[in-house]
Amino acid sequence: VVFSPEKLAEANTQFSAATFKVEASDIRVFSDNAYAEKGFEVLNDVSDCDVMIGVKEVPLDHLIPNKKYFFFSHTIKKQPYNRKLLQAMLAKNIEMYDHEVITKDNGGRLIGFGRYAGLVGAYNGFRVLGLRDGLFELP
Repeated sequence: VVFSPEKLAEANTQFSAATFKVEASDIRVFSDNAYAEKGFEVLNDVSDCDVMIGVKEVPLDHLIPNKKYFFFSHTIKKQPYNRKLLQAMLAKNIEMYDHEVITKDNGGRLIGFGRYAGLVGAYNGFRVLGLRDGLFELP
């Protein structure tokens, strides 16, 4: 989730000429209702939007042609496993803006989840080990 409902409401105020829509999700940390309560449309189909803003890599079959996407693509370091993602974006005439390379004047990342991504990764690793070995269960 790039924007909490509160931060999206702030962006909506700051950029009043833009229209923000939220894709429905049952796994996002913020509920669909939390966005709806802030006055945002929550939709299953956001294909009419010009710009898509997310965090995770978009599955190839979910890429919508001729759009602009902001997300962590994990391609800047030429990661081989995402070559197909780059090829699909080229084939679908997609403009991609990778959060990883959007930087401040001093070269530091403007958007980064380093510490939090590490915490979530560690949690997921422990959870999988517990489930795999039948030792414990974490939510």
